[in-house]
Amino acid sequence: MRIPDGRLLASASCRNRGDFLCRQGEIIIWNTSTWQHLITLTDHTDEVLGLTWNTDGSRLASASWDGTVIIWDAFTWQPLVTLTDHNDFVSNVAWNADGSQLASTSRFALSIWDTVSWQPLAELAGSGPIAWKTDGSQLATRSALFDAGIIIWDTTNWQQLTTLDGHIDTIMSMAWNSNQLVSASWDSTIIIWDTNRWQRLNTLSDHTAAITSVAWNTKGNQLASASRDATVIITEYGDSVAQNCDMARRNFSWDEWQNTFPTNLIRSFVRNGQVHPSVPIENLYQPKGNCVEQNLNR
Repeated sequence: MRIPDGRLLASASCRNRGDFLCRQGEIIIWNTSTWQHLITLTDHTDEVLGLTWNTDGSRLASASWDGTVIIWDAFTWQPLVTLTDHNDFVSNVAWNADGSQLASTSRFALSIWDTVSWQPLAELAGSGPIAWKTDGSQLATRSALFDAGIIIWDTTNWQQLTTLDGHIDTIMSMAWNSNQLVSASWDSTIIIWDTNRWQRLNTLSDHTAAITSVAWNTKGNQLASASRDATVIITEYGDSVAQNCDMARRNFSWDEWQNTFPTNLIRSFVRNGQVHPSVPIENLYQPKGNCVEQNLNR
């Protein structure tokens, strides 16, 4: 997990494994200019499963099989607080955009923490991957352990907004980009969701095995997906879509979408460290209707 300004990288694993059990977790902090090992953090008593930096890079949160979340000071590398309210292993942690709240998930529960008092704000149903909407107004999590459903929470009152069902196997990762949410699953597919209308926009099925992770780039025009098929696929959203919406400032008919944007996704396949030539994928993602509705008039 790279610090937001890119100076540091944190990686997690098991430090001391014996009899098939992890006896101590470790977090290694790397300098990304020199790729030198800066420090190893070993306060967790079991394998570290999740890491996340806050927005300004001053805090690192780690989740562990030992059932705790540790908040680290990124200047002194001392633990600031240890959260012990989970009664099971903690698999994922994620800060909201302004760093005022932290979400963590265990096997059967989603916990929301106030990052000043470090008191729990809410205990909700949920498990596994966590994704905050960019503006912090909504939070997505898997509905249950090994489940294929998604729960969307309103973060102003922590009431359930809706559920999303489309995958047929466990959801492994989610990532939000403005008004679109992507979910990746053990079923080898990625679903792109329109979160204005809570409808499926498209299903991407180029991977041939379970997808373990998805992430947007900073600009939000490229999506990376990693899979157990040993590939990383980069999906690029063509800039011409946004440019034409900016120029038109009106609805496009379906024929106009078809004629103007017949190919607005490009794929690059990465296997064994080699980037293969980009290949246009015909008619893979065809937005319908209004540029404003599709959030393409940026």
